[in-house]
Amino acid sequence: FTNEWFLNVYWGYTRNFGVNLEREFPGGPFSNASVLTFYSSSNDYTKYSNQIAATLWFRPIQAIKFGLSYAFTKDVYMQSASTVNGSTPTRNGEDHRVEFCGFFYF
Repeated sequence: FTNEWFLNVYWGYTRNFGVNLEREFPGGPFSNASVLTFYSSSNDYTKYSNQIAATLWFRPIQAIKFGLSYAFTKDVYMQSASTVNGSTPTRNGEDHRVEFCGFFYF
């Protein structure tokens, strides 16, 4: 039995450079209107995205390793993201994720 415990933590950052948050598409649906009144879709560009994740590992014996992971992601979109319960539109999006995994070396 090894009874090893260890922790991995990582952070990732992605950003689109040279694109203005206040841009409008000439002649398109965003012309002559505030960009904040429109909502992003599943293919909307992100201005930047941050993700931080931590995984706690436990290795009771050499052949087995278990992990419990938590990740938090925050995105800032070019346009407004959808609202919750009729609140004010925002460009921010957040996501939380919890995962359990196992490695079996037999």
